[in-house]
Amino acid sequence: MPVPDYLKNNIGRINSLPPQNLPAWNSNYDNKVFNIFPVMGNLRRKFPNKIISRADIVNLFRSGNSYLGFVAAMVWGYINASRPRVSGGDRTTTNLYRALSHPEQKVLNAIKNAEHYFTMGDFRTPFKYMMQNGRYRIPGIGYAYFTKIFFFAGQANTEIKIKPLIFDKWTSNAFFALLSQTHPNEISKFFRAVKDGKKAGSPGVISLRSGKKLSNAYVRFVELMNYWASSIGVSPAKLEEFLFGYSLKSGISQTNPRRELWKIVKFNRGLVV
Repeated sequence: MPVPDYLKNNIGRINSLPPQNLPAWNSNYDNKVFNIFPVMGNLRRKFPNKIISRADIVNLFRSGNSYLGFVAAMVWGYINASRPRVSGGDRTTTNLYRALSHPEQKVLNAIKNAEHYFTMGDFRTPFKYMMQNGRYRIPGIGYAYFTKIFFFAGQANTEIKIKPLIFDKWTSNAFFALLSQTHPNEISKFFRAVKDGKKAGSPGVISLRSGKKLSNAYVRFVELMNYWASSIGVSPAKLEEFLFGYSLKSGISQTNPRRELWKIVKFNRGLVV
C-alpha cells in the first residue's frame, strides 16, 4: 500500500517529536458538583499538580486501575464539564457528570469487551457497541472520547497487536488529508462535507458519514495508520500524536500539522461527492 507524501516528507519531525506537554486541568474539573464521585477525589490525589500525561494514563490501565484511567483520559481530553447539554440545565447535565453517573462496573465491562475484540483485530464491533443505543454505550461519551479509551487500553495491553487510535476532529482531518494522497477514491465512502474555518487560513471541520460508514471509517483509519507507522519506522501512537498537532492558540506557526494538513484537505475537497 502507498504511504502519503506528507508522512514521507516529515519522518524526521515525527521521530524527533517531544512528548506531548499539556497544561494543568482547569477549575471546571474541581467544581464541587463532582465531589459526590469518589473517583474524582482519587484523581486529585493521584495528580496533585493537575497535570496528566499520556504515559500516566497508560500506566493506570496497565496497572489494572482502568476506571481511574478512564476518568483521567476524559479529563486529559478536556471533556465538557461546564456547559449544560440541555437548555436551562446545570453541570449535572454536562458530559463529564453524565459519564461519572454511569455505573463503574458497566464502564469496566465496556473496556473489557473492547479489549477482547481488539485482541482479535476487530475494531468495528466495539466501535458499534459504544455508539448511541449500543450495548456498551456510556452516557456523555461520543466517538471522539470513547476512542480515547480504546487508545489507552490498546497501549497498555501487549496482546493487542494492531493498536486502536484516537479518532477526533484533528485526527479525522488528518485522515482525510492522508487518504486523499493515497486512496482518493475512498474519500466519499467516509466523508460527506468540508466546511471552512471561521478565520481565513484556519482549519475547518470535515463531516464524516454516519452509521455503518462511520464505523467503517474508523476501521480503515486504524488499519492504515498502523500500516503507515510501520512503513516509516515509528509507533502508531507516535504518528497519531504528531498528526494531532498542537493548539492553534499557541501561535500562528504554519508548521503546525493542523494547518499543514488542512491545506491538503482544501486542495482535495473536490473529492467529496
